[in-house]
Amino acid sequence: MRYKTAFGVPMSRFLWVLAAVGCSDYDLRGPSFPPVVNTPRVPETPLRTDVLTQTTSPMVDVLWVVDNSSSMSEEANKLSQNFPIFLNFFLGSGLDWHVGVVSTNMEVADQKGKLLSAGGYNWIDPDTEEPEAVFSAMVPYFDEVGVSHTESGLAASYTAIEVLGDDNNAGFIREDASLHIVVISDENDYSTTPTVEEYIQWLDLYKPDPSLRTFSAITGLQVCSGAAEVGQRYINVSDTIGGVLWSICDNDWEPVLEAIGEQASALSTEWYLSELPVLGTISVTVEEDGLAPLILLEGEDWTYNPVRNSVHMVDYVPNPLARVVITYELLSAQAAE
Repeated sequence: MRYKTAFGVPMSRFLWVLAAVGCSDYDLRGPSFPPVVNTPRVPETPLRTDVLTQTTSPMVDVLWVVDNSSSMSEEANKLSQNFPIFLNFFLGSGLDWHVGVVSTNMEVADQKGKLLSAGGYNWIDPDTEEPEAVFSAMVPYFDEVGVSHTESGLAASYTAIEVLGDDNNAGFIREDASLHIVVISDENDYSTTPTVEEYIQWLDLYKPDPSLRTFSAITGLQVCSGAAEVGQRYINVSDTIGGVLWSICDNDWEPVLEAIGEQASALSTEWYLSELPVLGTISVTVEEDGLAPLILLEGEDWTYNPVRNSVHMVDYVPNPLARVVITYELLSAQAAE
């Protein structure tokens, strides 16, 4: 009996065809492909370019926070005597400036973060007549003998701006102005709220642009005859926010009033990067209309501060409306390789 397949082909012939095919060069498994190799993804934009514009005729708000305990009479006199050095940076500058004063006393009702007025002014500005004399009258020299308070400079400045900014102190602090806080105290800060961390977080949110805020302190930087103790909390805030630190024990206050005035009024000399850079890849140029780009040299013209992620000009100050162009490799792109 002869067996057939389902297609009617004799089984012997079907087996012969299979044998013939098996002896041929055909590969019934189909075509072969090279193995897939996974290659690392190359970052699409390994470079970052930040273009920052120098400001012109900015608005400036300066809040002086003065310890008015009985041990501060000499320091209050030094502030008043040297204040014209600070104010010279503003008078006739074309800047739109406000300068006000609060005490560190958060226990007396007519203080507690309220701007201290004098001569009918709550603060001095370009329209104030005899601004040096008005400011001196605003400075709280000291509490009555035998009357003391818990120094709370952080709470006083926070209250003056955040709590009373739309109330008792309305109009002093402006949204588009840079903000500079200066504390003078021979004691540490004893604010119960905010803490140092809360104060820094608040200031970060209140003025998100680091170039528009500073926190300076004339306080005890070490144990000395003129300081009851080290103003460590003020030092911590200034180190994080940026500002001028000066020993309250120094007899000559002319340099510090000059430094604070220059910092508050001058055009920007510090420029913040939007991303973290690969060290050694930063290039800085300055562009002005009609002029060839000026190439600045690291170490000679500028330095990089990794803590603040900023480029700081050494001596050169870009002109108003100049464009500062900072190019660098992204640290995040390098890490992805």
